[in-house]
Order: sequence, then C-alpha cells, then structure tokens
Amino acid sequence: RTLGLILPDVSNAFFAEIAKGAEEQAFASGYAVILCNTNDQASRDVLYINLLIDRHVDGIALTASCPLQGTERSACRKQLALSQTPAVLIDRTPLSDTTSSIMVDHQKGGYLATEYLLEQGHRAVGCITGPLRMYTASLRYQGYCKALEAYGVARDMRLVEYGHYHMEDGEQAAARLIRHGATAIFACNDLMAYGVYRYAKAQGLSIPEDLSVVGFDDLYFSALPDPPLTTVGQNAWEIGAAAIRKLIALIENKSEKNESLRAEPRLVVRSSVAKPGGRQRSAQGDQEDHTR
Repeated sequence: RTLGLILPDVSNAFFAEIAKGAEEQAFASGYAVILCNTNDQASRDVLYINLLIDRHVDGIALTASCPLQGTERSACRKQLALSQTPAVLIDRTPLSDTTSSIMVDHQKGGYLATEYLLEQGHRAVGCITGPLRMYTASLRYQGYCKALEAYGVARDMRLVEYGHYHMEDGEQAAARLIRHGATAIFACNDLMAYGVYRYAKAQGLSIPEDLSVVGFDDLYFSALPDPPLTTVGQNAWEIGAAAIRKLIALIENKSEKNESLRAEPRLVVRSSVAKPGGRQRSAQGDQEDHTR
C-alpha cells in the first residue's frame, strides 16, 4: 500500500499543492507516498520510475519533465509498460494512449487570460510563455494566439518572450516586453507574473495603472501582493487528490479503464488589470475576488 509521486519542482507552489492533495488523499485511502523531485531533469524521470518499480510500489503518479519527444520519454513509457505498474500522469501530456492523465484545459486558460486583457482595451498584449517543449506550456501559448486572432489583433513576435516558469524569467522578459510597447502582460504562470511585479517596482511603474498583468495557476500567494494578481485558476490540491483517486481505482479494480480527465480553468479577477493609459483600476479591482 505504497504509491510513488514524481514531481519536477517541489519548490514551485503549484507542485507543492499537488503533492499536498495527493498525500492527503492517499493517507485517507490507507496508502503511503514516496515523493521524488526531479528538478525538471528528464533523466531523473527514468531514474525515479526505475527506483520506485524496484521498491515494488503499487502505482506511480507523475508530472513528467521529459519533453514531447526523446529517449527519456520512450524509456519512461517502456519501463511502465514492462512492469505493468498502474500510472497516472498529472498536468502534462500522457506518456502513451494506455496511461491515465489529469490536467486542466490549458488552451482555454490561456485564451481566458488574453481575452480579459483584450476586453479591457489592450492591444499590445505581451506573453511570457513556459518552456514550449512541454505540452501544457504550448497549449497556454496557443490560447494566447487564438484570443488575439479572435479579436483581430495581429501577433507581434516582439511581444512574445520564452521562459521556464521561474520568477527571474518574468523579471527579464518584462524588461524586453515593456521596451517593445506592451501595455499588458500575460505571464503563463504566477511565478513569472511575480517577476513582472518585481521589475515594475524596480522601474517605478505602477500595476495596473502603467502595466496590467495576468498570471496562471492562482497560487495561494497570488492574493497577497499589492495589487492582488488576476490569474487563471486551476485547483492544484484537487488535481493531486483526483490523480491519486484514479490511481487507487486502477490498482484495486482490474476492470478500471485508463482515461484522460480534464478540469475547467477559471479566471480569477482581482486588481492587477486596468484599461490602458487610464491610471485607474478596473471596476472589479476594488471588489472581492470573483471567478468566471
């Protein structure tokens, strides 16, 4: 009655919440969890899958660091198939058609974030992507592009910066985006949005009066800055818990089928967005957080 949980970065609050939800669900179901942190190194995906199989865990839940293609991905898929260990992939593309997965609709989330900025009147909307070798990061960027297209706004590649989901990426990208005229920035995770905040403060820029910002994840800390961050919410705790429920179902019921589960994103409107050039907060800014 032991499960393996492989995550790419437990210092990232999103994955920490996944771990918490997974562990609490496992404990409530009578299972213990072995936690492995890969530091976003694909080679460690393979190492830890092999280690957990050698320890005879009953099942493995993992957020893979390996890219869409590559030898590590093939090795992970092969090891799980050979061992016949039940597995659930969390938040990133399935390793194979025979692996269960659970993730939020990332493309819709990217669309919601960009659409909200466009609705406020912004047309120079910058985007700080995640690592596009990852399926979910690519989907968020696709949502950004689709929203621009739907509103008749031509994509300006000077307003697209590529990051790796770290705060420093947001800080460095913000400098370039603002230099190229961005009045609003969609950061594809909250940590990079915090980096945008830090750069804006260092430059004496006010959010949202001088720059509007939207993130993605709705981490606990995103309600705390001044102003609180508008972001796309995905319930990381519930995603972790749901992955464990599915994994235990696969372990305990041999007739349980693999499936791809999708969670709906929600736009959490706070105070970090205003109309361009108005130096006043959006009407929602001084109200309580709400979602749509």
